[in-house]
Amino acid sequence: MYCLSVLVCQENLNSYLKLEKTLLQSGIYTQVQYTTTVAACLANLRSSPFDLLLLDSCPNLLTSEEFNQIKSQNILMVLVGQEGQKIIPSLDSLGILYTITPNALPKELALLTQRIIRTHTNRVNIHQAIYLKTGRSLTRFVYNDIDYIQADGPACILYSKDGMFSIQHTMTEVQNILPISLFRRIHKSFIISLFKIEVIQYGQVQVGKKTIPVGNAYKKNIQHFYDILQKS
Repeated sequence: MYCLSVLVCQENLNSYLKLEKTLLQSGIYTQVQYTTTVAACLANLRSSPFDLLLLDSCPNLLTSEEFNQIKSQNILMVLVGQEGQKIIPSLDSLGILYTITPNALPKELALLTQRIIRTHTNRVNIHQAIYLKTGRSLTRFVYNDIDYIQADGPACILYSKDGMFSIQHTMTEVQNILPISLFRRIHKSFIISLFKIEVIQYGQVQVGKKTIPVGNAYKKNIQHFYDILQKS
């Protein structure tokens, strides 16, 4: 299981709901943010990281800056319409542009889901690693070994299977460094690994033997879990 952060233009809500259902059947949860227009959707790229964009084919609204950002971040882009591959062939050649018809059939969505899984898995893998500052050194941490990170004044403490480490990064820095498909900030003082969650309750989660509160301002970062609780 992993989670994709998705930015959706409100006009494509029906297409997203179909795609969400197909992704969920493959064990992929989505954390979605809606915008009212394509222009607003693209503007959000400047302030927030996303894994997937779902919008209409609007080449006139895609500036060179936005194009370069999509290209550099390997954001997966899904265009609802048949013209997508003709509009932005450079993105298509990178394997990060997909198109679906407005009334996408299950088979079409299934093929798209397979491509998303393949591309996303190649980009971020739990067995990949990151280097963080520990004192005057850089220490390598494998994503899958990290349980959670807790704020400690201007620095942080990282808890992993190998113990606890003081890292010379702020919470905001750590949040921006770690891939959002594997880690989520759920409190002003805590970032957790989605793979290490044992129990989820309203207002708190359990990571290993540690019970961690979920701040109201950060509840949206794991909203998909609460949506499942409400349906059960």
